[in-house]
Amino acid sequence: MRAAAAANPASAQRISDWKAGRNVPARFESLLPVVLTLIDLAKKRGATLPAKLADPQEWKRLWTASNSWTPDDADDTACPYLGLQSYRNTDSDIFFGRKRATEELTELVRNTVRDGGGIVTLIGASGAGKSSLLAAGLATELARGQVNWHIVTVTPGAHPMDALAKSIGTSKPDRSDAASATWPTDGPRLLIVDQFEELFTVCADEQERDEFLALLDQHATQTDPIAVVLALRADFYARCLDYPVLQESLEKRSYLLGPMRVDELTEAITGPAERAGLKLEAGLDELVITELCGLGDHRTRQSYDPGALPLLSHVMAATWQHREGRKLTIAGYRAAGGVVGSVAATAEQAWSELSDPQQSAAKDVLLGLVTVARDSRDTRRIAARPALQQRSADPLAAAAVLELLARTRLVTLDADSVFLTHEIVLDAWPRLRAWIDENRVGYLVRQRVEADAVEWDSMNRDPALLYRGSRLEAALEHSAVADGVVRDFLHASRASRGRSRRRTTLTRIGLALAGVVLLVLGLTAYSQTRFGERQREEKNFAAVMREAERLRGIDPSLSAQLYLVAERMRPGDATVWTHLLGTQDQSLATAIPAHVDGYVEVTQQPGGALLASVDHQDIAYLWDNSNPEHPRKLVQIPGEVSTAVFSANRRVMATSSGAGVRLWDIAEPDAPRVLAELSATAAGESAPMSFSADGTVLATTNTETVTLWNVADPGRPRAGAVLPAGHKVHVELRFSPTDPVLAVLTKDRLSGGQPPGRIQLWKLDGLDRAVPLGPPIETTTVLADMAFSSDGRILAAGGVNGSLREDGEVNRGTVQLWRIERDAPPTPLGIPLTVGETGLWSVAFSPDSLILAVATSEHASLWSTADPGRPVLIEEQLITSPTTCRFSNGMAMPCRGGPTSLTFGPDGRTLAAGGWDGNLRVWTLPPALVSGPSEKASFPRFDAAGRRAVVASGGDTIEIWDTRELLRWRLLGRFTHRAGDYLYEVSPDGATLVTASYENRYTVYDISDPANVRLRGDWASLGGANHLAIRPDWRIAVTSHDDSLRVWSLEDPAHPTPIGAKIPLTDAMDTEFNGDGKILAVRTFKSDGDIVRQPLTLWNFADPLRPAPLGDQLPELANSINRAEFAPDGSKMILVNDPMMQVWDIGDRTRIRPISAPIVADYLSVGRISFAPDSRRAVITGEDGRITLWDLTDRAHPRQIGDPLTPPREEADWTAQFLPHGNHLVISGGGLRVWDLDASRAIDRICDVTGSLLTEDLWQRHLPQLPYQPPCS
Repeated sequence: MRAAAAANPASAQRISDWKAGRNVPARFESLLPVVLTLIDLAKKRGATLPAKLADPQEWKRLWTASNSWTPDDADDTACPYLGLQSYRNTDSDIFFGRKRATEELTELVRNTVRDGGGIVTLIGASGAGKSSLLAAGLATELARGQVNWHIVTVTPGAHPMDALAKSIGTSKPDRSDAASATWPTDGPRLLIVDQFEELFTVCADEQERDEFLALLDQHATQTDPIAVVLALRADFYARCLDYPVLQESLEKRSYLLGPMRVDELTEAITGPAERAGLKLEAGLDELVITELCGLGDHRTRQSYDPGALPLLSHVMAATWQHREGRKLTIAGYRAAGGVVGSVAATAEQAWSELSDPQQSAAKDVLLGLVTVARDSRDTRRIAARPALQQRSADPLAAAAVLELLARTRLVTLDADSVFLTHEIVLDAWPRLRAWIDENRVGYLVRQRVEADAVEWDSMNRDPALLYRGSRLEAALEHSAVADGVVRDFLHASRASRGRSRRRTTLTRIGLALAGVVLLVLGLTAYSQTRFGERQREEKNFAAVMREAERLRGIDPSLSAQLYLVAERMRPGDATVWTHLLGTQDQSLATAIPAHVDGYVEVTQQPGGALLASVDHQDIAYLWDNSNPEHPRKLVQIPGEVSTAVFSANRRVMATSSGAGVRLWDIAEPDAPRVLAELSATAAGESAPMSFSADGTVLATTNTETVTLWNVADPGRPRAGAVLPAGHKVHVELRFSPTDPVLAVLTKDRLSGGQPPGRIQLWKLDGLDRAVPLGPPIETTTVLADMAFSSDGRILAAGGVNGSLREDGEVNRGTVQLWRIERDAPPTPLGIPLTVGETGLWSVAFSPDSLILAVATSEHASLWSTADPGRPVLIEEQLITSPTTCRFSNGMAMPCRGGPTSLTFGPDGRTLAAGGWDGNLRVWTLPPALVSGPSEKASFPRFDAAGRRAVVASGGDTIEIWDTRELLRWRLLGRFTHRAGDYLYEVSPDGATLVTASYENRYTVYDISDPANVRLRGDWASLGGANHLAIRPDWRIAVTSHDDSLRVWSLEDPAHPTPIGAKIPLTDAMDTEFNGDGKILAVRTFKSDGDIVRQPLTLWNFADPLRPAPLGDQLPELANSINRAEFAPDGSKMILVNDPMMQVWDIGDRTRIRPISAPIVADYLSVGRISFAPDSRRAVITGEDGRITLWDLTDRAHPRQIGDPLTPPREEADWTAQFLPHGNHLVISGGGLRVWDLDASRAIDRICDVTGSLLTEDLWQRHLPQLPYQPPCS
C-alpha cells in the first residue's frame, strides 16, 4: 500500500479509506493508477494472484457495483416513490403535491354532471402527471364521497372501439350503446380516456376515430349522462380543434394541468418520505427543486418544464436506493446522478449488464416501443410482447432484455403488452434519443408500412393497396426485418411488381421503335423549346435590370432588391455584381408601421437605446432601438402626448400635452411610470421642451415665456428662472449637449406674411439666473428647427427664405451654421446653405458631428460638416418609396412626402425619420462613406501597409489619417504646406512626404509624428528636372532632363546627392519604377516634322551605378504612348495611348513583348490605373470620371468586369485606387469612399436593411412577367 501511495498521488490514508469502502473515487480513472501499481508490485514479489484481481476490467466491474444501485435490491422498507411509473388509484396514500389540482378537477367533473353532462378535457404536457392525477387524484377523490361512482379507464390504442368494449366487459358487435347497456346504473358513472392522443398517433382509421368520438359525445350528453374525462397531451391541442365535439369541450370544460408550485414540489418530495417513516437531509428538497427548475430555459426556481416531472419521482427513488439507514441524503442524491442523470444512469447501468447479443436485441426492442412523429414529439407505443420479441434476430435475448428493463422500471409488462414506463425516457436517455434520430426517416417509413399492411389485410388483401415503384423500394430498404402481415404485404407487393414488369417488357419493345422516331422529333422540339426558353430568360433578365436601373434614382431600396432578383436569375453575373457593389454608396431604407395617423415626430435618447415617436393624435410610443436598423415597439405611453424628450441620465423622459408636462421613470422602458406632473401653464399644447446636458434642468415653454425647472430629483421638480420669449410666438428649445447654454428659437404667430425668425442664446448661472449670450441672432429666414453638434460648438438652424410669390418663385429650404463659444456671442460660419426647393422641416447632427441631416417637405439630404464653414453635399436625396399620407381628419392620399423629423441612431450609421404616412422610416447610411475627411479631400496617398493616408483637404492644408479602421478614419495631425504644391509621394513606412509644384520644385516633410510635422528640406538640387521617380525602397531617385537622366541617393532624405554619371537620353519626360525597383520606364518625345511620337525606353536598374537599356524594341502603342503602369507582381505592365491600352510581359527582362491586343480602355482617355495587390485586377478611371474594373487573370485577354461603377453625384471628379491590402477600392473626388469588392456583403446588407420590402403587390407592379419569389425570403 505504501508503495502504491508512493507511485501515485493518492495518500496511504486515502487508499486505506478505499479499502474500507469509504470515499471511493467518483471516476474509475482516479482509481486505475493505484490498481495497476498494486498489480505490478504483486507480480514482482512473485505472489500468487488470482486472475480476476489481475484484470483491470474486473476491478472496474467491482467499482461500478460499489457505486451503483439496483432497483430490485431487497430491503425491509418499500420505496415510497414510483420512479417513472404513473400513480394508480392504489397509490393515493403516497400521491402528494396535486391537492389543489385534484380538488379543482373533481369540482369541474361534478359540475359538468350536474349541469347535464359533457366531455371534460384534462390538458397537460407529456410527463405533467395527467395519468397520475386521474387515477390517484380524481378517481380516489370521487370514491371518498358518499355517492358510489362507477369508474372505467381506457386508452384508445389502434382500435379505440375494441378497447372501450373490452374495458366495460362486452364483446357486442354493435357498440353504439355498449357502455350504457353493461354499466351499473345505481350511481354516477365516470369514463376516463387516458392518453387520448393515441386516437391520432396510433389509430389510423379515420372512420373508427369519428365513431369513437361520436360515442363519447353520446355517453356524455344522454339523459343519464356518463362523465367523460379525456387526458390530452398539450401538443395535440390543435388537432382536436378540427372536431366540433372536442372543440366545444376545449372551449368550455377544459382543465389545464401546469407545473407544480414550489410549495407543491416540496410536498411531493417530503410527503412520501414522511409517510414511509423516512427523513430528508436538510436542504435536499431545495436542491432537487433547484435542479428541476434549472432544466430548459428556466433561469429562476419559480417554474420547471412540466414534462420533467417524472424525473422528480425517479431521482427520489434512486436517492432512496442510496439512503443511509432511514435518511435520504444529498450524497445519495448526487450518487444517483441528479435530476436528469438518474434516468440516464439507470438506463446505462441496465445497458452495461447486457451481453453483446442482448444489447443488439435491446435496440430492436426499445425502438419497437416508440412511435416516431413527423411534426410533433415522439411518443411511446404499446406493443404485443410476442411480436416485439420477434423484431429481434434473437428472440430469447429479447425476452431477457424485457425482463431486465422491467426490473429497472424503464418498461412496463402488462399481460401480453409492453410499453415504456414513461415518455420522459425518450428525452432523458441520450442513447435511445440518438438511435431514434440516426434513422428517423426509416422509422417513419416502417410505421407507415405497418399501418398500410393492416389496412390491406382488413380489406381482404385488395391488390390495389399494394406498394409499387419508389414507395415499394423505400419500404423494402427500411423494413428488412418483417413478420406476420407486414411480411405478407411486402411479399405480395414484390410479386405484383414482377408481374407488372413482365407485362411492360413487351410493351417497351413495341414502343422502342416508335421512341426512335419520337426522339428525333423530340430533339428538334427540345432545341426549339430551349432556344425559346433562353430568349424568354434573356428578355426577363433584361427587363429586371432595366427596372432596377430606372428605380435607382427613384427608390434605391426597391432598386437594390431588384438587383438581387437579377443576381438570383444569373448568379455571378459581372454586370449585376457591379450594380450590387454600387449599393454601398446608397442609403437604404426600411419602413416600420408605427402610427395609424400621419405626421410622426421621432426623438432618440442621448447615448441610449430608446426612441420615442409621437403623432398628431397625441399618441406616443417607446421603441427599443438597440438594433437601430430595426427598432422594436415597446409600449404606448399612457395619456395624451404631443411632445416627448429624453434626459441625458437615460432614466427620465418628459412629455407635454394640453394638460401640462409629465416626468416619467423609464428605467423599465416597457412599463414607464409617472414621477411628477407640472401645471398646465408650464407649457402650451405641443410645447417644445429640452433637458440640459447633465439632465438636471428642464426647459419648458408656452407662447410667451420659457421656464427652467430643477429636475435633479425628478420626483420633486422645482421651478426656477422664467425667461421672456415674446408675444404669441412659436418657440423651439435646444440645450447644448456639453454646456449650460440654452437656444430659444422664436417666430411670430402673425397672419399674412412670414416675418423672420430669431434665436436667443442664454447662459445658465444656476437654476435661478440666466444671462443672454450676446444679442439675438436675427435671420431673414423663417426658422423651423435647430440642432447643436455633439460637441456643442456648432448650432445649425434652418427654415425657408421666402414665400410663394406671383412670379412662381417658391420657398427654398436654407440652413445657417454658427460657431458657439462658451462666453462669446455666436458667429456665423459661411453663408446660408440652400438645401432644397421646398420648406425645411428638421435638422440633425450625427453623433460625431461630421454629418448634418436635413429634411425638407420633399426629401432628406446629408451634408458633410468636416469643414463647418463649407458644408458639402454627401448624398443629395434620401428617397422614399411612394406611400399613402394619412391625416388626422381621416383623409388619405398617395404622396411622396419628405420626413417631418430626423434623428440619428446611437452609432451614427442609421437615420430614423417620421413622416406623413404614419411609418417610422430608418435609413442605413452608405457603408462606403468614410467618416472623418472632408468631402473636398484629394486623392489619398497611402503607406505600403495601407495603415496611414495623407490627404490634401483643400487650400494649403494637408491631413494625416490613421486608416486601420476602414470606414472611420482617425485624424492624426494636419499642417500647412507651401502654397501651390500638391501631394507627390509618401514613403513606404509612412514617415516621409514629398510635395511638388507645377514648376517641378520638391519639398520633403517628416511626418513620422503627425502631430508635429517638420520640414526636412527643399530638394533645390533637383531643380530643372522634368520629372522625378522614387524607387519603391526609397533609397534612390531618378530625375529626367532634356538631355539625360540623373540618379540620386536618398540615404539622407533631406539632401539628395547625385551618384554616378549622367545617363545620356534626349527629350526624356515621365519616369516610373516597377514594383521591385529594378526596371525604370522613361517616356521620351520624338518629333519628325508633323509626326510626334512618344516611345518608351526601359532601363535595367538592378545596379543603380550601371543602368542599361532593356531590349531592342521600344515599347509603343499605335506609334506612341502616354504612359506606362507597372503591376505589383513585376510580371506585366500596361501601356496607355488614349483611349487604347495594351498589356506587355516584362517577366523575362531579355524578351519584353506585348501579350494582348490593343483594346479600348475608356471612351475618352485613361486618367489613372491602379492594380489590386495580387495584380489580377485593375481599376481604371477615365478623364470623364468613368470608373471600370478589369480582370487581368488572362493577361492575353483583359476584359472589363460588368458595367462602370457608379459613385454618387455624377458631377464630382471621382478617382479610384486599390488599397495596398485587402479587397477594397478607395474612391475620392467628392469625399472619400471605401468599397468592399465582396458583393456578398452588399447582398447581406440589402436583405438585412430592406428585408420584406418587395411585397407581392410591388412585385406584380414592377415584375408582372415573373412569379413572385422575393430574394430575401
